[in-house]
Amino acid sequence: MLKKGSARATAQPFLAGLAASGLASNKALSQLKAAGLGYRRADFLKDYSKARGFEQQKDRAKYIRKDFYPTAAVITPSILNFQKKLHHYVNYNVFDGATGKTYGKALIVASDTPLTVREIEADARECLEANPCGYEQTVKSIIYVGTKERID
Repeated sequence: MLKKGSARATAQPFLAGLAASGLASNKALSQLKAAGLGYRRADFLKDYSKARGFEQQKDRAKYIRKDFYPTAAVITPSILNFQKKLHHYVNYNVFDGATGKTYGKALIVASDTPLTVREIEADARECLEANPCGYEQTVKSIIYVGTKERID
């Protein structure tokens, strides 16, 4: 588990963005140091490797059948202290009736027990439809992209 408030814990949310942009490890660590979030290189390399792995898993997740549970190929162990054991990530597209534009966002479905891909997407749709943002919106698509599992 990471200690709250440490440089390593503070830098964790930024690793996914750096990995998605395809930066090499040295460049990514340099950017973190420039922002004042640098930490021990060995720990960074371990964390960055996991972040890159999660980016690769997004491609694998789209091929899992809806009635199957996510496998180890799309589950990333995480040292973050999640409240629930599993965090399932979904991307969704929403049509905004006020502006006439479609935009994409991400959502986390948390659970303590494994869920099938269909259950994950259904929970996400239920959450999105139950909490309208105060304007006309229509959910166009929901796609499961991966899972992070808390290491106990």
